[in-house]
Amino acid sequence: YLDIFDTGEDVSRIIGKSGATLESLQVLLRHFVIRKFQDYIYVVIDADDYLRRRVTTIKSNAIEAAKSLIEPGDSIKLGDMSSSERSVIHMLFEEDDTIMTESAGRGRSRRVVLIKK
Repeated sequence: YLDIFDTGEDVSRIIGKSGATLESLQVLLRHFVIRKFQDYIYVVIDADDYLRRRVTTIKSNAIEAAKSLIEPGDSIKLGDMSSSERSVIHMLFEEDDTIMTESAGRGRSRRVVLIKK
């Protein structure tokens, strides 16, 4: 886990739009580490606690969206998310008896769909 802690103006450049720059840096570093050590090592890069705040926000938004589903078969699409963000939402509802999740879309436009069971 690498934390770039900076509360200055430049931290937004490191994070990028919706965390895209941070995610790209993470992918590059992950590939470098795998190549260097010939082993998969999970790498996480964070800046100014962005990832923790983002996870808290997407969980909260998903819970609120799930509350709006009333009838079985009702569904709601959440916003675009990275694969790690989608995974957080899938795990959040993994053991829920009333909500099912699935991913929809392609590339950066993939999102989680919440479905009332």
